[in-house]
Amino acid sequence: MSVHQQVELPATPEEVYELLADAAALSALSRMSGTAGRAAGEEFSAFDGHVTGRQVELIPGTMLVQAWRFPMWEPGMYTIVRFTLEAAKASAPLAATDDSGTRLSIDQHAEPEGADALGCHPTWRDHLDAGWLTFYLTPLVRHFTQVASAKVTAAYEIEALADATYPLTGTERHGWKRCSLPGGASGRSRSGLPRAPGCTASRPTPASTSCGPLPAAPRRRSTFRDTLPSPTRARR
Repeated sequence: MSVHQQVELPATPEEVYELLADAAALSALSRMSGTAGRAAGEEFSAFDGHVTGRQVELIPGTMLVQAWRFPMWEPGMYTIVRFTLEAAKASAPLAATDDSGTRLSIDQHAEPEGADALGCHPTWRDHLDAGWLTFYLTPLVRHFTQVASAKVTAAYEIEALADATYPLTGTERHGWKRCSLPGGASGRSRSGLPRAPGCTASRPTPASTSCGPLPAAPRRRSTFRDTLPSPTRARR
């Protein structure tokens, strides 16, 4: 039997790999300690020693294979865990500025048969299935979502700062929210943020914008006062 889990994260495969390969950093997401083993053959310890193992194969940004175990298992009893990383487009609005995302697949093989010795779940398979969600997937999603949100916020702040430095005037201000500044054919503004849907132009022109022509200013009607000569100042 085997355990399979999958999740999509708003981060690059390289960023996800760096966390998975560093047991100390991964444990810190759950406020626990760990010891990193960053090379093939090195041992690692995670989550205050509740998980131990040895790195088997590491391909940066692509895959990690570990011999993985609980310390209460019989000596020499290991499962094989494979982390597979695939590039995937992150879902808006957490795509940050480059749409980077990762599909993380976790496959664990050769888990012990029988009842969970800790009494938390009916079987060891049920225990492992729940543990991947609690100690790996949930902390990873929370961490990278916070990082991506901070990137999006920073990008909007840069855009706002740029507009404050080079303010739009008159007609240009009409399209400030809906028509971003030029960013090339990629459909992004100068800060890298996506353009608003349906907005195809760059900086609006004085005559019109891609969001619709501006209404002409109303003409002032002439009055009798307009026909009177301009008053002159009296000389002393």
